[in-house]
Amino acid sequence: MTIYLTQKQYDILAKMVPIMLEFYKNDIRPLFEEIGRQYGTQTAVDTACEIFKAVPVTGQVPKYIKALTWIEDCVKNAEDIYIQSSEKTKNDPFVKKVFIPNTKEYPTNRDVLVDALDAYSRILMGQFFIIYEQLDVNSENEKIQSAWASAKWNGSGVYEMRDLLIPDLVKMGWNGSYGIASPDNRRDSKLAYEMLKRIRNRRDDYILRVTDQPLIVVEEF
Repeated sequence: MTIYLTQKQYDILAKMVPIMLEFYKNDIRPLFEEIGRQYGTQTAVDTACEIFKAVPVTGQVPKYIKALTWIEDCVKNAEDIYIQSSEKTKNDPFVKKVFIPNTKEYPTNRDVLVDALDAYSRILMGQFFIIYEQLDVNSENEKIQSAWASAKWNGSGVYEMRDLLIPDLVKMGWNGSYGIASPDNRRDSKLAYEMLKRIRNRRDDYILRVTDQPLIVVEEF
């Protein structure tokens, strides 16, 4: 799979991959630090991390760690190019070419990259419950499984972390968030959304255009 990206698209990919690599290692801090930076709530990061650690029900996702480690190297080795966009109103040129070999085993590198972009986009817009959908449960113990389900479905700790890092969402329910096109949603979330839709390449995927960038070009091999 070869991906052609504008500078803005490449920059978010190069930033997102290492953040989500740590996330799938069950280290929430880099992601929370990025959310705090984008929403101006850096002073709340420590408290949000402590809330996450207080309900220790999540674990590492080894297959995603392996794939993102490989993808990170591919992104670092991107080729410099210059290809003008064919979109008349979104004409930033493509300046980076990233080749990511796909894998036959499940999940493929494509699956993992799509999931990482999706989780990054959705958590950044306030959907913190996604944290508990993406990370593994760290034990077969029934009490831990029950606590994990409570965190995922009942918002135990979820809305506290969200409200600390994105205070304007306090007025919404525990699973409330910005919409993808909301002016209050961050640009990174919107770029990640458009990129994952192109990479996933499902026939039924409608791509709502929410940025000033042309859609990335994805070539299959």
